[in-house]
Amino acid sequence: MTGLPQRFTVQVRMLSDWVVGTGEGRVGDVDATVRRDSDGLPFVPAKTLTGVWRDACEQVAGWLSPGPEVTENPWQAWVDWVFGSQPDVGADRARGAGHAPQRAALALSPARFPLPVRAACRTRPALQAAAVVMRPGVAIDDKTGVARDGMLRLEERGRPGVLEAEAEFAIWGGGVLPVAAEFLLRAGAAAAEALGGRRNRGAGRCWLLLPGMTGTDGFAAAPAEPRPADARLAGLAADQALLDNPGPPPDHNRPVAWLAPLRTHSAWHHADEPDSTRGEAARTHLASHVRGCHPACRSGPGARQRCPQP
Repeated sequence: MTGLPQRFTVQVRMLSDWVVGTGEGRVGDVDATVRRDSDGLPFVPAKTLTGVWRDACEQVAGWLSPGPEVTENPWQAWVDWVFGSQPDVGADRARGAGHAPQRAALALSPARFPLPVRAACRTRPALQAAAVVMRPGVAIDDKTGVARDGMLRLEERGRPGVLEAEAEFAIWGGGVLPVAAEFLLRAGAAAAEALGGRRNRGAGRCWLLLPGMTGTDGFAAAPAEPRPADARLAGLAADQALLDNPGPPPDHNRPVAWLAPLRTHSAWHHADEPDSTRGEAARTHLASHVRGCHPACRSGPGARQRCPQP
């Protein structure tokens, strides 16, 4: 039995200022504004959240790759089953195999502040303004390495806080969510570190928290606090048979009973070692993220990109 229901809430806990911008500014006021919902509060669009989660799951699938001698990584098929294929991407696996685009089994709503917060701020412009903070910025001269003259700018950022998104799965044949899909989602959520713009400068640090995790009480966490434990992920990561062979995902050509549309969103979001030692090292590396950072991730080039733990 899976630990995730067909419909569940994803808690997006922002640990630092974050930027999901409009690409526009306000003349004489600010150079870059954040996207706001109908209640005047910053939010994370479903497309942005889906992309960040998918990238993290792709990373997990790469960690579990059987090795270069195996042409097909079974976990990559599960990434496509959950998030759909990407026909506009040259390296899309469905396109490369000559198959039709594959629809996503997962639908996400935008991540927004909880309903009580939105209701309290809806008619209070001062509270809406307090949800963002202004940050100064400059342009750096490539030749001198110092700030360029006349290039001071102001940009909006969302303040740290707790946002919520609704997730729903189309379950084939009325069954439960496959264990392989749940493991991939939980491991990907643990690997996701940040979202939005300015991530290379410390903005957008976040946790994606799923049902069943300890410490998901709805309050913002201090940046130094450890990520809440996920006992369900720990149990799944200990299943060596699952990690070695998750099996094929359900057939997308079978009839599907779609769930009712998301109540908080008017439309669905679709994105329509060559030996046993290497495999064991990958399993050890992944399982270590449940308990704490793997030592190999704390040093060496690209350590921040390889490891989901700070």
